[in-house]
Amino acid sequence: MVRKKNQYTTVLLLMIGMIMFGFMLVGCNGNVDEEEKKAKEDGEFGQPNSTHALVMLESRASGLGVEKISDLSPNNLAGTMVISAEEELYSGEMLLEAMQQVYGIYFKNHAVHMPGEGYSTLVEGSGDANVEAILVKTDDEVLKRDDIRILQDDKNFFITDKEPQKSN
Repeated sequence: MVRKKNQYTTVLLLMIGMIMFGFMLVGCNGNVDEEEKKAKEDGEFGQPNSTHALVMLESRASGLGVEKISDLSPNNLAGTMVISAEEELYSGEMLLEAMQQVYGIYFKNHAVHMPGEGYSTLVEGSGDANVEAILVKTDDEVLKRDDIRILQDDKNFFITDKEPQKSN
């Protein structure tokens, strides 16, 4: 009888532990799905649609008539430009290379800028290179500037629910 009682106690404790663990995973009120969805919509979990954007100075883009990424293709306009991106965009998924293939554009040269230095690289250049476009994450501070143009991703390469917008 003592042995059965210990078995029942062990099973009961395991069940209680599993129930408590379940509450920890989903929260005590069980409404995690709605709460998580609302938090994502409110931006509390970062930016779920955050991806990347190609950016130029407004004055330069306007002067060249560039509104969208594919505008860099005619007459090999991209072939006259230097692009800069953070190091991680040149490795791993090779985002820059893939974008160039999708759009049929190939930049004259590539430079690397440190995180958070995209705008200064665009304005001041990188070493001897006169950088005219930068590839950035859409949560980059550069998108808050009024003097930049986010080129429209007209081939939907950077798959998102919405186009990147300048944030104020």
